[in-house]
Amino acid sequence: MKGGAGCAGEAMGDDSVAPSSSGLSFQLVLISIGDHITRDRVSTSGSATSSSPVVGCLLGSQKGRHVDISNCFELITESDGALFAPAFLQKKLEQYKQVFPDVDVVGWYGAASALREVDMACYQQMSTLHEAPVYLRMGPAEKSSSSGLPVYLYETELKSSESGAPCRVFVKASYTMESLDTEHIVTQNLAMHSSMSSLATGHQLASSLTSLHSALGTLKEQLSIIHDAVADMASGSAPLDCAVARQAAGIVDQLPTLSPVLEGPGRDAQPADRAAQSARLVLLLAMLSKGTAALGKVADKAESVADWRGNRESGPQDRDAKAGSLSAAPMSG
Repeated sequence: MKGGAGCAGEAMGDDSVAPSSSGLSFQLVLISIGDHITRDRVSTSGSATSSSPVVGCLLGSQKGRHVDISNCFELITESDGALFAPAFLQKKLEQYKQVFPDVDVVGWYGAASALREVDMACYQQMSTLHEAPVYLRMGPAEKSSSSGLPVYLYETELKSSESGAPCRVFVKASYTMESLDTEHIVTQNLAMHSSMSSLATGHQLASSLTSLHSALGTLKEQLSIIHDAVADMASGSAPLDCAVARQAAGIVDQLPTLSPVLEGPGRDAQPADRAAQSARLVLLLAMLSKGTAALGKVADKAESVADWRGNRESGPQDRDAKAGSLSAAPMSG
């Protein structure tokens, strides 16, 4: 369990991958670690070094040599020799156990460009919670290449040191990335919000107006359908449906009266007026959408009533025909 100088050097220089072990990491875990590193960089004014190390606990499950990493949380460090604050770690574990009873400690994570001697001290402390904890290292200063993200997973193995005594060293382990459908949605939303925050206000307004323009296009199509239906009934090319006509009139009566701001084509509207126009257009879209849905329900009810009336009108004729056939049967005998 000791990590001497020779062991540390061997651990730092060993780039072999352990073929018998595998790790399963989720996207939200990497996002949480990246958020931890970003907040640490911001608190240190963008400096590459930090007063406190970026470390955290990895949660998940393990079956044999297969490690499933599903969640993580940050850890508080101490300056008196113990890297992790034991009281804080135990309190967080108890809180997680109350919500996720099947989740256990499987290792820890850190942000560093290479393995350090302090990592073996972290292993010794984590080994009290798990017999074979793994170490997930993220290198924020490393440039991403085509081979993948600067994320590395390590496990420990017993090897002989230069003096012949056994010691533990870090060995790279293979891992795969998996994500659930909910994680896909969260990741896409985070990427969208981050890209939107980097845009200027004009670009954000253009994106909002583009969505509004698309909604107005859909509204125009729905209005055209209602207008064509009412025009066909007015011209006599389609039978008059009083229920549909009353529903269309009710939709028109619910529309708010437009302000003169919208009626003046040569008027240069102020920003407040343009905002009011946008609000009225959104309200108009909501009312027409609600009215269109109600109109569809009325049409379905009218169709059901028409079918019921048709069945009712054909009912007595069918009964008379059946009665005639029954009365004619004895006479033929």
